[in-house]
Amino acid sequence: MKLEELFANGDVFLGKKGSKNLCNSHIRNYLTMKGIPMWKVAEVIGISESTMTRWMRTPLSAEHHKKIMDAVSKIEGGEDHDEDN
Repeated sequence: MKLEELFANGDVFLGKKGSKNLCNSHIRNYLTMKGIPMWKVAEVIGISESTMTRWMRTPLSAEHHKKIMDAVSKIEGGEDHDEDN
């Protein structure tokens, strides 16, 4: 399943302590399903993990959404340029 296919999906992401977080649940669910940690997406974008977490708390701007989508595509394509692996 591709990330774009999840946009119409109304699934709820259950975060820590069972709290419901509807914001960006399609992205959260996709990352979880693919085993991609949010810190990795943040690293590819060039932001801190805490900034990425803050972005994910509220509906994403078009700019932030595009940056996340581009980073996920790079990671899936093996273009994340992580020197540790």
